[in-house]
Amino acid sequence: IDYSYTTFIWNNEAESAAHVHVVIIGFSMNNHVPEKRLFNNDGTVVIADNINGYLKNAPTVFIKNRTKCINSNACEVTQGSQPMEDGMLLFTVDEYREFIARHPDTIDMFKPLIGSREFLNDTEYTRYCLWLVDIPEVRYNSIKEIVDRIQHIKNYRINNSIPRIKKTADAAHLFTQIRQPDSDYLIIPRVSSERRKYIPIGYVSPEVVASDAVVIVSKATLYDFGLLSSQFHNAWMRVVAGRLKSDYRYAPSVYYNFIYPSDNPQSRNRIIQCAQDILNVRAAHNDKSLAQLYDPDKMPKDLLEAHKALDKAVEEAYGVDFNGDEEKIVAHLFNLYSEKTESD
Repeated sequence: IDYSYTTFIWNNEAESAAHVHVVIIGFSMNNHVPEKRLFNNDGTVVIADNINGYLKNAPTVFIKNRTKCINSNACEVTQGSQPMEDGMLLFTVDEYREFIARHPDTIDMFKPLIGSREFLNDTEYTRYCLWLVDIPEVRYNSIKEIVDRIQHIKNYRINNSIPRIKKTADAAHLFTQIRQPDSDYLIIPRVSSERRKYIPIGYVSPEVVASDAVVIVSKATLYDFGLLSSQFHNAWMRVVAGRLKSDYRYAPSVYYNFIYPSDNPQSRNRIIQCAQDILNVRAAHNDKSLAQLYDPDKMPKDLLEAHKALDKAVEEAYGVDFNGDEEKIVAHLFNLYSEKTESD
């Protein structure tokens, strides 16, 4: 690649015009251009040694869709549990309360349910699900409302065109995929606004069921939370994640290919402290949703300062001082990835 204009929206004057996202790439068969150029949306031009497939001044490597983490000390990352039940296991708060009023003995059969929308926008739980994992059938097979719902789900799955969904018809009382952790876990929204500098992530109790609209990170320490909340990880995400329109679409492979810094007790402790500071600041603004807190135009000053302190601590852990320059951050991570995967 000799030069490139990075992604921009091509508008036109037609009514109801679709936004088309465009890149312009100039390339040649021979690597004869001594100075390659990257033209950015802000009008700046980067003179590059090499332009890779992600249109970055970095080594030519391609990120694999890994199912295991590239780091040895990794968390477990996956999508949440998939319902595929035609709405029969899901309840609004009012529906849940009315059901419990009619059947008080079923209260332990329900759990709060959280997806990206609820996680980002709600300050309290607004959906519940009928969660019959480890609940003996004898406890609910005499409750007509539950039996009818299960029969509806069974018919719905039998008639589904996807073979793996058909196979779950005999377990119609359960979600088709159950990935619920048994301890506190982190939630990362699968889709997040491109306007945000940081994807909001946070800890959730195992009593709260995560739907497949989120990515869940099990066995995550405060250190992991700090790295994932940092500009380093978010800069990496912005380059390698998928997109829905122009919004970020997070997937487990974003994390599985993210190279952690070399482990250093001093750096680790500093990141842990900064991570806790972010959680403390958020708690002080518990009247606001995460979407409000991470709106770049409305982000509270103390939360922004806490994130900047974390960003500095993470840069120090990687042994660099880029002062938040994302081009340098991404190039550094690509170099680390290239070194780590050289034998692949």
